[in-house]
Amino acid sequence: MRRLKCILVLVVLLGLLGASQPALVRAGELPAATDTGTGNVINTNVLTTVVSPMVTRDYPFSVVIPVVSYVHSEWYDMSPGKYVQAELDSSDGHNVFMTVVDADTLQPMGNEIAFYSTGTQLLWTNTTATTHRVKVRFGADALVRVPASGILHFGWY
Repeated sequence: MRRLKCILVLVVLLGLLGASQPALVRAGELPAATDTGTGNVINTNVLTTVVSPMVTRDYPFSVVIPVVSYVHSEWYDMSPGKYVQAELDSSDGHNVFMTVVDADTLQPMGNEIAFYSTGTQLLWTNTTATTHRVKVRFGADALVRVPASGILHFGWY
């Protein structure tokens, strides 16, 4: 009985954490998407689904940035509290700039973030009370076309 009580307390606490951190909504799925979190787990002792609050989704990107122009990613729906981080793996040694923009108007949602060769940086967190449809805009400061590849990490804090 004591063990069942402990399990029920744990399930309630995990449920509260899951309720305060809604799941990421993603439209326009890319075929190579992978989960890096634990996802949903069925606890067979109490027959309840427990949602892990720390699930992130990773979407690889590979773009060629034109000279003196931008290229955009697919669009994503980001609900309140969600963030997007970019991990730049390769840019042929060129500086790459990334910005989260509104998918319809292409207006910036945050600041332009500079990547000097490679690295991982936070691009934007949706601190508003509404869901936004966004794209990631890629630019470079080179006089040649710049191939850039890496991973976009979506999750929440």
